[in-house]
Amino acid sequence: MKKILIVGFEKENQINYPHLRQTISYLEQKMNCEYSYFFERGYFLNCKFSLSIKTNVMKTISFFKFFIGFIGVFFTRVFCKYDTVVVIDNFTYVVYSLFFKNTILWSHDFVTNDQEQSNCIVQKIIKQQVYKYIRRNKKIIIQDTERLSLLLEDYIEEDIKYLDIFYFPVSLLSIEENNKNIDNMLPILMQIGGINKFRSGSDVLLKYYQIMHNKFNLIFHGYFMSDMIDQINRSRYIPISSTLEMLPDEVYKIVEKCDIGFICYNTNNKNFYHTKHASGQLVEFIRCAKPVIIIGNTDLKLFVNKEKIGVSIEIIEELESAISKISNNYQFYKENARKCFESTYDIKLYLSDLGKWIIYDTQDLKKKNAKKNY
Repeated sequence: MKKILIVGFEKENQINYPHLRQTISYLEQKMNCEYSYFFERGYFLNCKFSLSIKTNVMKTISFFKFFIGFIGVFFTRVFCKYDTVVVIDNFTYVVYSLFFKNTILWSHDFVTNDQEQSNCIVQKIIKQQVYKYIRRNKKIIIQDTERLSLLLEDYIEEDIKYLDIFYFPVSLLSIEENNKNIDNMLPILMQIGGINKFRSGSDVLLKYYQIMHNKFNLIFHGYFMSDMIDQINRSRYIPISSTLEMLPDEVYKIVEKCDIGFICYNTNNKNFYHTKHASGQLVEFIRCAKPVIIIGNTDLKLFVNKEKIGVSIEIIEELESAISKISNNYQFYKENARKCFESTYDIKLYLSDLGKWIIYDTQDLKKKNAKKNY
């Protein structure tokens, strides 16, 4: 049986993304697969000079950690034999591709050309090397065609018809449905994940709740930034705030407590626009058959409207009417959410084929077909 190595950016017992956790668990159970941790995703590589001693010390520590990790990859190559290496994200993909020929990029996030960081010389080198190794290795796992097009546009700048692509939306195992009915008098709205201002608009939602607290209940669950904790503590009407530590794939036990999910992506780059197949928040809600309300400039808004699994809004002042719209036709949205999960986001739709695809050698098949054609 072919031996597989998966390389991720979190230690295996600390993986916070249930999509990753469930995929890795499946491959370890069903295939000859091992997991390895490589701590750096390339985020410490900042070209800007800093006068802060603390910042420079942290950069130095990060560099030495990276150097030790790099040496570790070298020894892995020397002493361990793997037929295929699956690497999460671009920076680590470049590092492992230096040592392993049969390396697959599992793309999650990447630096797009409209971000300031993309002008950094180190990021330009990473892009060049990703281009080089994708041309060599041929295989890539990515969420959908839109994100692939963005990667090609920003990293490769040409149409690569020879790529062997596995489209793998962020998805989760199904759960037994909780048949809780909505409380039309005071529905429960929930936001999960990063509770912050800079990306999730949690401050705007909290401010709106102060005005409309008599129209809905609000629950925050996830990772709270300190400025949000301060704002919550200063508020007159305090939402239920949960920092309860749970296994990543058991967050649904919290999600089941709500009636409607609230999702906001404050996007300032193309990478965060394409979220319809890359939003873990969406999957958590709809696998519990919870309708969602979307705010933020993403293609997820269009998707939610098309699939009728919730309502999209442009500004927070439209939230009350969106809640009313869902509440008045709750079973309709709830049923659509269930169907959408089953047709697109149930991870069982992908895992078996993914495992086979990983060990399938694109190069060998092309040689075999070439001989047949000849």
